Amino acid sequence: MKKYWWIVLFITFILVSYAIKQLTVPFSDEILKDIESSITNTNIGLLVMAAVKSVIYESINDLFVYIFAYSFTFYYLKGNKLIYKVILAPILTIVLYTLNMLIHGSITEYAILFFIICCELILLIIFDKHEEYYLSSIFIFIQLNFAFYSLLITTILNDYKVGYRDLITSIKISSDFLGSNTVLNFVSLSLFIPLIIGSILLILLTILYSRRLASEKREKEKERELRLVKSVAEEARIWQELHYLVHDLKSPLMTVSGLTSLIKLQVNNNHIKDYCKKVESAVDNVNDMISEFLNNEKRRITAVEELLKIVRAHVVVKGTEPNCLFEIEKDLPLIKINRIRMARALINVIENAIRAVKDREDPQISVQIYSNQENELIFIVKDNGVGIATEDLKKIWNIEFTTKSSTGGLGMSFVKKVIENHQGEISISSNMGNGTEVMITLPGVKDYE
Repeated sequence: MKKYWWIVLFITFILVSYAIKQLTVPFSDEILKDIESSITNTNIGLLVMAAVKSVIYESINDLFVYIFAYSFTFYYLKGNKLIYKVILAPILTIVLYTLNMLIHGSITEYAILFFIICCELILLIIFDKHEEYYLSSIFIFIQLNFAFYSLLITTILNDYKVGYRDLITSIKISSDFLGSNTVLNFVSLSLFIPLIIGSILLILLTILYSRRLASEKREKEKERELRLVKSVAEEARIWQELHYLVHDLKSPLMTVSGLTSLIKLQVNNNHIKDYCKKVESAVDNVNDMISEFLNNEKRRITAVEELLKIVRAHVVVKGTEPNCLFEIEKDLPLIKINRIRMARALINVIENAIRAVKDREDPQISVQIYSNQENELIFIVKDNGVGIATEDLKKIWNIEFTTKSSTGGLGMSFVKKVIENHQGEISISSNMGNGTEVMITLPGVKDYE
């Protein structure tokens, strides 16, 4: 069917053109009666009404051709060079116009056809690559069509072979008989001039509006870039301050470690010595955590259970509700990670899930951890929260993106950065109202590591 689409289109054109002809027959009969009555009653007003009706009648009969040719060119060559549109539009219009004349049995108005094609080309040039203004351009095109067809009834253009169709000829003969050529010319120009001026104004307004929208779009893009720069600068400042703060913690820790060692040497109580060993172990652990925080590239082989202790401690300490259901597979591979940053990344994902389900009557959050055949560790965080809109999913990794209503607003750029720095992958799937699933994949430790 797709192969013969042009045949279907051609047949559709023939059928619609024929249908228009049949539907407008009663209208043409009414115009003929008005012309006859105007002569019988010597009524110029009735003749003027018949002239206006004939303009509408002739316009409607040909309008479908112009809109069909314009629309086909507008959309079929969308994205192509303008020159192709400029070549195709006149050829297609002339072919369809001639075919339509054969169906209607009318006389070809070459002068009017020339001006309509000119208008068609002007609109194609103006609205090239602006598909959003298609309906506006069609409205302007229809207005221009009526403007030029109003010239059919003027006697001024008789020498230029304008207005020789059957109905129009009958009106002009009647006008000569009634001596109302001046009135007919006045009516023609009264229709033509306002319609042309109106079309020009609409084109100018559309151009100005499109430029305004483009300007606003550029301003928004600049604002977005500015927010991004500010966000990056703010993040860098915060991390710098944290580095200083955490680095300063090492001094009191060294003091605690030294004093603990001194106490061990000074006392003979085994219980106190055991306590001192525990204090030293805790201090060493904190020192390791500080080193990992200060050095992003520092990695250590870690069991999943050890990582989850940090994550669970944070969630429990904050007193968050609802509680997370952890489903952990046994005999998981070890992973080589920066524990502090990886824990912070997982905590961010869980906190986002908690925010997403806070208004649910039955909040559900699960954290599944298992391994695959490639010795990779898989973390899946699911919730039944509000979900994330499709347009937001595309922007969720942007550093400046945040939304309180979605499950992915806070810190997802940081999470992605941490995961990718560990040669891992992260993906998000979500539907509005149906919750969100975040999947994190991390490589397991090889035997030789």
